[in-house]
Amino acid sequence: MSRPDAVKIGYISGPVDARIVHDSWRSGHALAYFGTSYLLQFYSVAADLGLDLIVTTSHAGDRYDDVRPGVRIMNRPRRLAGGMRYHLAEVAWLWARVAETVAGGARIIVLTDAMYHWWALWPWRLRGVRFVNALHCAITRPAAREPLTRRILAWLLARLHYRFADPTLAASPLIVDQVAALSGGRIAATLFLPTYAREQFAAIAPRVAKDVFRVLFAGRVERNKGVFDLLDVCRRLQGRAGPRIVFDICGEGTASAELAAAARDAELSDAFVLHGFRDRDALARLLSECDAVVVPTRSDFEEGFAMIVAEGVIARRPVVTSRVCPALDVVRQAAIEVEPDDVAGYAEAIWNLATDPALHAHKVAAAEDVRDAFFDDARGYGAKLRAVLARMTRRNESARG
Repeated sequence: MSRPDAVKIGYISGPVDARIVHDSWRSGHALAYFGTSYLLQFYSVAADLGLDLIVTTSHAGDRYDDVRPGVRIMNRPRRLAGGMRYHLAEVAWLWARVAETVAGGARIIVLTDAMYHWWALWPWRLRGVRFVNALHCAITRPAAREPLTRRILAWLLARLHYRFADPTLAASPLIVDQVAALSGGRIAATLFLPTYAREQFAAIAPRVAKDVFRVLFAGRVERNKGVFDLLDVCRRLQGRAGPRIVFDICGEGTASAELAAAARDAELSDAFVLHGFRDRDALARLLSECDAVVVPTRSDFEEGFAMIVAEGVIARRPVVTSRVCPALDVVRQAAIEVEPDDVAGYAEAIWNLATDPALHAHKVAAAEDVRDAFFDDARGYGAKLRAVLARMTRRNESARG
């Protein structure tokens, strides 16, 4: 139920079930998936500040409106489209979501989704709406030449959105730099990290050397996430004299069936194991059993922080990835960097970790130095967002007074 005197804050999110996250936050029961939830942190921030929320999501399935204490949840699935119709649909979706949020009484809106189309919101500023940018993915891909459409969108963002110097949170140093460039130096974005509770990792055992070297991938099973490159890596490493390399693939996606068939056709099912979705306990076990984590995202994808990078480092496992992954700048000491889309490079990096105990031990020691940053709530999304909203709502209250 909304409180008449409470300041209302809007939050435009992506394809998440905000009801499940809210119920988890209120009950104190952990979510089924492993890791951290930015939306859950936002619920906590709003409660601390005494704010009422209007949360919009695009979870697949039914359109619905729901109410929780202090929170109105609106799920508005996107309309599927391709080409130019995709961009028109995104603008229409985003515009309608802001209109609904403003109609509900919010004048401050946290934007976390549809980031390429935020430029279309500039007329709302004339109506007194203020925005907070929460950027979880790179704005421009660091290892790909952007097509004309993307370059036009970046131009529009620079001139119609970032020029207004809104408070901005960014999930990596790469994104901080991109915001500074697009805003012409007007915005010094605030860096945040995914943060975790230590007890989540208490059951993860230190790595023990063995005859089988296990490599963990956890994420969406899609071509642009590099899963078919990993299958090629697996093929290249089979038959080499040395430890047996086994890949554990956790996650689901539109390419799951195709990937399973390709692994069978290549007769690699024993070395390339598709686990599907795994809940928090199962993923913790696989982290405990693995020797390294790989994030082979291809250059044509706008990667986010890739939380498995943080989770691997916290578990004291080396990470193999490329600069396509913005998290690399944060965990570089504990990682081996590969050139984007370089299948042979990924194969050699994994082989070197598997066959060079000194290299593996060096990266594990580096992970020990890096991991504590992900336990520091003061560096997390919730703390950074709390500071921004506290400042903005104080100003709003002063203006109303």
